Amino acid sequence: MQRIIEMILSENSAHSQRLFVFPSEIASSRWVDRVLQDSSCGTRAMDQFITWDTFKQEALRSQQQDKEPVPPVLRKIFVTRLIAENAAQVTRGEAPWFSSLIPQEYASIAGRLASWFTAMLPELGAWFAKKTGTPLGQHRGTKPRSEPWDSIDDDLYTLTIQYRQFLNDHRCFEPAWETPPFDTQGNQCFIFFPEILSDFKRYQELLENTGQITLVRIPDSVPERQEPKTFFYTNSRNEITEAALFIRALVETEGVPWESIAVSVPDMEHYEPYLLREFTNRNIPVVSGMGKPVASYPGGQLFPAIEACVSRGFSFDALANLLLNSHLPWKDPETIAQLMDFGIKNNCICSWEEEEEGEEGPKTIIDAWEDAFAAFSASREERARLWYYGLKKGILALYRASSFGELLQEYYRFRERFFDMEQCLPKTNALLARCVTELLSIATLEKTFPDVPVANPFCFFVKHLKETWYLAQERDSGLRVFPYRSAAAAPFDWHIVIGATQKDLSILFSHFGFLPAGKRVQLGITDQDASEAFIRLYTLNGRKGTAFFCAQHTFSGYALPHSSLKVPKEPKIGYGASPPGRGDLFREEQEFYHAQQGSPDKARFPQYLYTVQKEGFDAWYARRFPLRKPESLETMQRPTLQGLIQERYCQSLDGSRVLRVSASVLESYYRCALYWLFDRVLGLARVRMETTLMAEHILGTVYHQVLDGFFKRVKTTGGVLAPLVQGKLPEAYQRFLEQSVGEVFCFSREADFFSGAAMSALTRRLLQAQQRVVQEQAACFLTSFLRYFTGFRVLGSEKQLNYRTGIDPYLLTGTIDCILEDLRDDGVSAGSGDAADTGVIVDFKLRNPPHRNRCTGKGPQGLENFQLPLYLTLAEKNGIPPIHRALFFSMIPPKPQVIFGMIQDQTVPEGKKIPYRQGDRIERTDTPEDTFHQILHEFDCKVRQYASEAVSGNFSTFSTSETKCFSCPWHTLCRTGYIVAGTKCPIIQGIPQEQGA
Repeated sequence: MQRIIEMILSENSAHSQRLFVFPSEIASSRWVDRVLQDSSCGTRAMDQFITWDTFKQEALRSQQQDKEPVPPVLRKIFVTRLIAENAAQVTRGEAPWFSSLIPQEYASIAGRLASWFTAMLPELGAWFAKKTGTPLGQHRGTKPRSEPWDSIDDDLYTLTIQYRQFLNDHRCFEPAWETPPFDTQGNQCFIFFPEILSDFKRYQELLENTGQITLVRIPDSVPERQEPKTFFYTNSRNEITEAALFIRALVETEGVPWESIAVSVPDMEHYEPYLLREFTNRNIPVVSGMGKPVASYPGGQLFPAIEACVSRGFSFDALANLLLNSHLPWKDPETIAQLMDFGIKNNCICSWEEEEEGEEGPKTIIDAWEDAFAAFSASREERARLWYYGLKKGILALYRASSFGELLQEYYRFRERFFDMEQCLPKTNALLARCVTELLSIATLEKTFPDVPVANPFCFFVKHLKETWYLAQERDSGLRVFPYRSAAAAPFDWHIVIGATQKDLSILFSHFGFLPAGKRVQLGITDQDASEAFIRLYTLNGRKGTAFFCAQHTFSGYALPHSSLKVPKEPKIGYGASPPGRGDLFREEQEFYHAQQGSPDKARFPQYLYTVQKEGFDAWYARRFPLRKPESLETMQRPTLQGLIQERYCQSLDGSRVLRVSASVLESYYRCALYWLFDRVLGLARVRMETTLMAEHILGTVYHQVLDGFFKRVKTTGGVLAPLVQGKLPEAYQRFLEQSVGEVFCFSREADFFSGAAMSALTRRLLQAQQRVVQEQAACFLTSFLRYFTGFRVLGSEKQLNYRTGIDPYLLTGTIDCILEDLRDDGVSAGSGDAADTGVIVDFKLRNPPHRNRCTGKGPQGLENFQLPLYLTLAEKNGIPPIHRALFFSMIPPKPQVIFGMIQDQTVPEGKKIPYRQGDRIERTDTPEDTFHQILHEFDCKVRQYASEAVSGNFSTFSTSETKCFSCPWHTLCRTGYIVAGTKCPIIQGIPQEQGA
């Protein structure tokens, strides 16, 4: 096949009146190169080698001397204006242009259909002629009434007539509507591979009957010696790896130049990142022929990101997507970081609307950023505030530009104000230049057609960028990677097709695709299957060979090889080196390390390494054997680990330094010593690039403060909890609760209400909006609480307690939410029939209390939650009556979880007891071996162990749970195990003692 084409080109290219028409620009340029490689051919005129689309445009131009082909952008403008007018007609109550293509209820959002409408315009001329039997050029304005004719036909007719009128008004013509004959202006034309031209069938009869056009068709069969190689793999990862090895073997053993190999990929969306990574890892230079929309490149995201900022009210995530795009050359990254940090701390999620209470009318839009900057917490953020106001002004100026010319001017102002173009990456610079070129082109078109303005130029331009394809050339030579179909007609030494599945290699040319299937049948429209034609063309245009790779399990699911390919019945993991080459250097390196572990004398290091292997080894070696630091650095005073621990957790008491021990610190340490070290000692910050409506701890703090205020007021009346009145809180308690809630919400406006941390403006607003909900939920909680503790006296609320013996080097500390004393004499006080006064500890939880096994030591890790044992110890060491009951009480929903002792619902005779089963109750007895004392003993042991290890720095409590490790926020810094040759090898067994270990 290639020899036939080469013969046609060599015999005719010397004649200036010969035109060679190829399906694509890639094919045209490659065949030019092939002709020029023949030294005997001399020079050739480049305008002899053209594409099919160019051929149609030039041949039709002579039939429309007084008109110009309609620019593609003008089509989009026409559709955008027509859809907008259709929506306006519906709003005014008039009959709209369309009733079926755009249902009236969706007219206001039909702008999303603009691309679909634009795509159908070129085919409307052929549809009209086929539907009515009359060419559109002969139509004189009377709507046909041939049968069948329905509302869809009415809409298509309206669209066709409106578009024709628009073209006539602006002296343009739609090339697809023109009726040949083609005027080749005396040239002899050779049209190559017409079977793969989607619209060739429409012109086939005319082209075949003219004496100036020669059709060079694809042979119906492939010679046996040219049968392609086929490979079928179990999965796509193996497929890509084996394809890369196959390509390297072609270059290394057969001397095929990189530039002479073309890789075509049907499923570019799923395969592209894996394919490019594999080629990079194996030192395969790549020249990408895979174009993408301008807006899909990181550097081309500028305008879509700006649109998102305005449409989403300058929400945090929209602004972050714009400002944290490292491909954009922002002038002031320091201020951007300050602004993002401010947004996180102040919950600048999004803007919102407000209206005056009890009034109906226009709503006020509140900008979350401006509202936060106006608050007390923004006093130190003046630089970020001024920068944000300037940015917002610039963005709104772009968005509100009334014309494309004004938009271009505003872009230059924006770039001058916020970008440092000298620091711009070359790729980004090229992308921004392409955006400016497109904008300049539309602005020029706007001047040419001033009577067709666009309502929102910025949004139109953004949509245009999302549909404008761009291909960045990164290097001059290398392996060529194309989307499937685009390189089929181009000559290469080797064509490689990756992802050759039945679905992805199936190509159907479908005409009038905008019509329902039934209407296409009525018009006699059938699809043209070009799948085998493309496969044959790929095979014939591989001068030395063609290879198809496919997999059973692809990135998008299970698949079958294309039926036209002769592939093995069963997929394989690998076929080995075919043709034989150097092999897989990654596998050779792995085999070397395996041999070193078993038989070092047989270990042979690979003769060659890929670049990524060498760089990985160099990075490891640099960390393993760092160069000796200068003497001045060696002698610098650095804080030791023990010094950091003492600084954070030790305090002076009675002339000595003691370690403070709290329940939260113990839980952190026994989760994993490294977790405790990173979180508590080193105080590593968890970098967050997102914000939330309200910090997790705030609502819980509010409820704790409300209950604290309530119980303190109860204490002023004697402290004994009164019974419910007809199932509701007593009137006095309702008043106490209302006062406490009001007090808390009044104080919540203060900057230091939550442990000295300023609360964001949005959080304060949300919190204030929940005041009534908080009061109702607190009342519901107290109602449930009194069912169990009526008659108990409140001894303390949010009570801070400390305890230290004279010999222990640590100080126990904690804040107990609620301490009660049972004054009843009904024999259920202590759970053992003893009527003596007993104490009760209650710890409030906003929602879910900890799992019972974590509090009783029955889990695999023993005692993991230390709150109640600590509080029990602190209470009794500070003179509080013996504690027989300790429990958690969740607020939402109100529900107790009793760990020690038992409580009972007092509102009904023989009320519900918690825990219900006798075996679940942990009673306090005088027996040292009972469960109660065992838990306290384990608590005491773990406190002593923690104190000893924290002071010495010799930690022993490391996580052995893979689940816990991967849920740890520091798992990217610390990994307790690696997978080596399929075996889990623990790395951390303790603190390493040897230097450099």
